[in-house]
Amino acid sequence: MLICGGIGEGAMMALSEEGILVVPGASGDADRAVADFLKGILETDNTPNCDHHGEGHACGGGCGGCHGCH
Repeated sequence: MLICGGIGEGAMMALSEEGILVVPGASGDADRAVADFLKGILETDNTPNCDHHGEGHACGGGCGGCHGCH
């Protein structure tokens, strides 16, 4: 399982294909994110979200289609 903040569509698909549950959209304290997940209250919509590492713009349909995102 991977609880993370931002993740691109390609990475999310690759991890999922290997049987790894991906829980994107988490923020804040890691221990709290895990505890919230175990309680069933971690809010996530299970969609990729790539913020381009602080470049000031976001990906609209997954990171795989954006130029400059690696």
